[in-house]
Amino acid sequence: MQVRVKLPSGPLIHYLKFCRVIAEAVCPIDKDLEGIKCVLAKIYPPDVPTPNFGPGVPYSLEKADRQALAKVLPKLPPLRHPMSEEKVALFMEAYVNLPK
Repeated sequence: MQVRVKLPSGPLIHYLKFCRVIAEAVCPIDKDLEGIKCVLAKIYPPDVPTPNFGPGVPYSLEKADRQALAKVLPKLPPLRHPMSEEKVALFMEAYVNLPK
């Protein structure tokens, strides 16, 4: 399969952005998503045992995952797609610091 990839002009881009541009060309995603619609999968951290393949492998969200996330999203900064790296960092920091 051949797909054209539109890269920004100017200096070199970060490799993750390069990968995202290629992924979006191959499999376009909806823009301007909000809330739980932004969350497509879950990934276990390296120090947490996983049920199947190992850390870093995305897993589909289950109904219980979506219900739990729906309860905490109102307590967090707005979740949208796309988001700047700074806003992602603020969201993740707020999520990690939620009371247990």
